[in-house]
Amino acid sequence: MINRPSEQEQVDIIIKNLLPVYQQQLQTQYLPTFQSLIATATKVEDLIQMGQLKEDSGTSKYKKPSQPGKVHEVASITPTNPLLFREAVKANYIKPLEARPPPNPLPRNYRADEYYLNDLTEEVDAITRNGRQY
Repeated sequence: MINRPSEQEQVDIIIKNLLPVYQQQLQTQYLPTFQSLIATATKVEDLIQMGQLKEDSGTSKYKKPSQPGKVHEVASITPTNPLLFREAVKANYIKPLEARPPPNPLPRNYRADEYYLNDLTEEVDAITRNGRQY
């Protein structure tokens, strides 16, 4: 036979998992059965619909208001150090990919100049000088 928690404990578990507006109203009341929980929760819903109880979206009253005009900085990915890359290739830790022919037939959005390796290598070299990133 399965050992289940009592009905009172089950009601308490349900109340702990409710939205904060319901939790605040139902946690302090004695609700021994599911019927009493349903009746009280229905009253809370009615109060919210009539506007007598404010539905709070935030859980903390000390929460700072958001600043819509403020832009958050996003971390950028720095390029690989070309000196380390070349050393790793020499030591056979990594192997450059072999050049492959373009797909046949070419897709409509295919651009051959978009993925040219020498351009990428030159760009990385321009960003870094003597293996140091600037």
